[in-house]
Amino acid sequence: MDADGTLRVAVSGTAGVGVATMVRALHRRFGVAATARPDDADADADLLVRVIGAQERGPDRVLLDRCRRRGGPPVVVIAGKADARPTADRLARAAADRLGLPVTPVSGLLAGVDLDDAQAAALRRWADRGRDAGRGFGVPVIAAMFPDGATDPADQRMRADVLSSVGRTGLVAAMRALVDSPELDAAGLSAHLRGISGIDALIPAVRAAVPAIVERRRVLALAEVRLSAARGHRREDAERWLAGAVGTGAR
Repeated sequence: MDADGTLRVAVSGTAGVGVATMVRALHRRFGVAATARPDDADADADLLVRVIGAQERGPDRVLLDRCRRRGGPPVVVIAGKADARPTADRLARAAADRLGLPVTPVSGLLAGVDLDDAQAAALRRWADRGRDAGRGFGVPVIAAMFPDGATDPADQRMRADVLSSVGRTGLVAAMRALVDSPELDAAGLSAHLRGISGIDALIPAVRAAVPAIVERRRVLALAEVRLSAARGHRREDAERWLAGAVGTGAR
């Protein structure tokens, strides 16, 4: 952990699984110091989050096996882009069976969403038009998700902006939420989408990792002080600290 107690989280994954999106989502939801890392650059992290796609790939298995062998940071495995896969839960269970580790399906896009007032107003307007026209919001064709009358350029630009922020699944979910609860503002709508992202399902896994995180930080700190003492840097202070640490059970 950092000096202020912030959890240092290394996030890694193969190309295209949504690592950068997951970094933003973890920081926004949990306030952790999450950074994207190469597969071999997690030594100083408190927790490693491995993002996989629809199923694990060879590099995922190699990294997870290496983590088991070398005693690195605790690992949490996420199946990213869950909003893009109707069978995300089933795929995550299958990956968990193969890996021998829990795998949590998460939509990083929805987990990190932060709609502004203009986006929320546009979503409300589209939901109202769709409700007035008697349309549902489950049609899996993006062009058909909008009422026929929304053809002005400004509205089209807003559609593109909202779709990039919440994706197709988020768009449908937001419209349904506004039909049921038209009073939702930008903050409430964002909270709703984050709530269906799956990211809160990570909380038990992270809590379970806390004892291992604390022990690992203690061991790393002890190794650093030992190295400092061996080099003669404030040797007496280091030896006193080591004597106290050993007395309290550090190894």
